[in-house]
Amino acid sequence: MAEIGFENPHVLHLMFAFTALHLAHCRPNRKQEYLATADRHYERALILVTPEIANLNPDNCDAVLVAVQMICFINWGRGPQPGEYLAFGRDKKSDWLMMFRGIRTTLSSIERSQFAKTHVPATRSKGRPLPSQEVPAEYEKHLDDLRAHIDFVTKYTPTREDDVRAVDILREMYDNRYQGVDGEYHVSFGWLFRMTDDFLERLQQRDPNPMIIYAHFVVLIRVLEQFWYMQGWTHHIMSGIWELTPREHRAWLDWPIKRIGWIKS
Repeated sequence: MAEIGFENPHVLHLMFAFTALHLAHCRPNRKQEYLATADRHYERALILVTPEIANLNPDNCDAVLVAVQMICFINWGRGPQPGEYLAFGRDKKSDWLMMFRGIRTTLSSIERSQFAKTHVPATRSKGRPLPSQEVPAEYEKHLDDLRAHIDFVTKYTPTREDDVRAVDILREMYDNRYQGVDGEYHVSFGWLFRMTDDFLERLQQRDPNPMIIYAHFVVLIRVLEQFWYMQGWTHHIMSGIWELTPREHRAWLDWPIKRIGWIKS
């Protein structure tokens, strides 16, 4: 990443912004100073990267891919924001999801062989499997029940295929995580990466079925709170899901809420 940063100022500014956010986390007595520094570098980076994204080509695709990934991490590092729940927002579409989808757009716009320096990160790490983790109680049974519920309530709707597929992919993510396949924690975000545009749009619109499926995804990212930039996000996201899911659908939130230890206020 350093090599790409020295060749592309927008990546370097994003690296500085992320570093400043980390310092704000580590040195709370100087938090405002570091946050201001992060904002300056972030704003400068956006000015520089915008024309690069508009002119995506084999020469700049590595730098653009790193940039959109860094932007996602910077938004995590700023900490939970009111009304922002990563895959949806309370009052507007999620800025973070727009950037996350930018990664998919970047990868689909250029042939993978053109990504020379980043080597197009694989959906699943090929390294050593993650250490053993506490397996969520009866997750197989609960996801089977969720699939049966989604299949039933969407039986005669055009969204059935997307919603059932979303549960199937989520089950695959759970199995990979808890059966010794995954070698990297962040690979669970591959679930969002593989969702269709229509599913993500309905999630943005807070459709109850995508919302309760998303709640079960939140269980997978709970472990990421061991990293400073994800701290506080899991409970924050679940609070938004609970608040914005219609009351008659909330029973399906009980299991993921218990798994992450969130207490309804």
